[in-house]
Amino acid sequence: MPLLSLPPEIILLITDQLDSNSDFSRLLLVNHFIHNLLIGQLYRRDISDTGGLALLFYSNWGYDSAAQHMLAAGVNADIRGPLWGTRTPLLLAISRHHTTLVKILLDHGACPNFMDNVKHGPLETAILNKCGDDMIELLLDYGADVNLKGYQERTPLFTAVSSGNSRGVALLLARGANVHVRESKDGRIPLHFAAETAGSSDVVKMLLDRGSDVHLRTPTGDDGGQTALHYACKSWGGASEVIRLLIDHGADVNSRDFRQRTPLFLVGERSRESAEVLLENGADICARDERGCTVLHYSAKQMSVKMVTWLCEQGADVKWSNDNDETPLFTAIGSQVAWKETPRIIQALLDLGADVNHENRRGQTPLCLAASSGCPVTTKMLLEHGANVHNTDKEEMTAIHWSTRTRIAGSSSHVICEIIGLLIEHGADVNSRNLAGQTPLGMNLQLGTRDKGTLQVRKYLINAGGTE
Repeated sequence: MPLLSLPPEIILLITDQLDSNSDFSRLLLVNHFIHNLLIGQLYRRDISDTGGLALLFYSNWGYDSAAQHMLAAGVNADIRGPLWGTRTPLLLAISRHHTTLVKILLDHGACPNFMDNVKHGPLETAILNKCGDDMIELLLDYGADVNLKGYQERTPLFTAVSSGNSRGVALLLARGANVHVRESKDGRIPLHFAAETAGSSDVVKMLLDRGSDVHLRTPTGDDGGQTALHYACKSWGGASEVIRLLIDHGADVNSRDFRQRTPLFLVGERSRESAEVLLENGADICARDERGCTVLHYSAKQMSVKMVTWLCEQGADVKWSNDNDETPLFTAIGSQVAWKETPRIIQALLDLGADVNHENRRGQTPLCLAASSGCPVTTKMLLEHGANVHNTDKEEMTAIHWSTRTRIAGSSSHVICEIIGLLIEHGADVNSRNLAGQTPLGMNLQLGTRDKGTLQVRKYLINAGGTE
């Protein structure tokens, strides 16, 4: 008797005897009647054999009908499998923007606040993956917690703010998002993130209008004690509009973080316009941090010629020194930010009147620092501007002593030799002795003989008349 002539009950009994799912699947292809009769049984088989892992595949690729059949067959809507990590069908569907499938999953009991061993819940996943308003509203309508905390105790609002998603922020705020919640890493609130995000003035305004505290400081971390204004000044996107907005809402332009830095310190070379706004509103250009450094020291360290020049035009002084009695010239020479820019910033500072022979607390001059930094160009510039090769520090070390103090790799020995040559050309005594009675050659001998570069410098000193 033909299979199709049998009653449905008999066909189902026959297919129950099929051990192979592949045979069962081929049977479904006979015709629509057989397919419709057996499709539910196929999904129940998958649930029985694998727990229903196929739902994860369907959710990832947007197979709405197949997912619906699986769910109707009784699969757990929040199933997870080894191939998909900790992600559930709902998280997969959200990340792939399958809005219809997301609704199907939610209708069948998928948890809109699933947070078991995942960094980001469903709502935050939607925001991270730049889903549309319809997805966000759908999740919220199905009970997604607008203040659900995920990675580092951050709520969806943090994610929307950080990504500059102003529409997402507006949606979350309208549904009761908490603007005062702190994340766990540094204790920042959404306003801090918004202030640091380029082009986010509309988001900042929304948060302020909802009562976010413009004076709130971060309690911990490298940025401890910083307000939203500090973060705005660190933005690379030109944050003058945000800075004005924060000031209009009462932000203190001279507020200090735990390292005693005001917002002006954090502008660096990022935006002169931001610095102008701060100074227009009373920022103290003479302020000092915990080490006595000024904003001019910071700009010199960042090799920002334009900012250094502009700050001096506004009243900053290149002769200002920090607690170690070091001027911005010392800072520029010692900076590792951009070696190629070092000559330009040093020239700018010298043109602005920096004292080339100023001594720090250890009696060292900028020339000592340049000689020990392995930069012949800087050394030459200082010498040409009157640096005294005979100056000694508190250990009676001269610049030529400092040039030989460190062990040098073979590839860099020619640089040290060039510096020594420049110092000798300008009158340095190759046999001057420090407080311990050592000559530059004597100091070099202390470094041993295993390093090729050290030996090359030693040979140069001997050829220049150096003695032990």
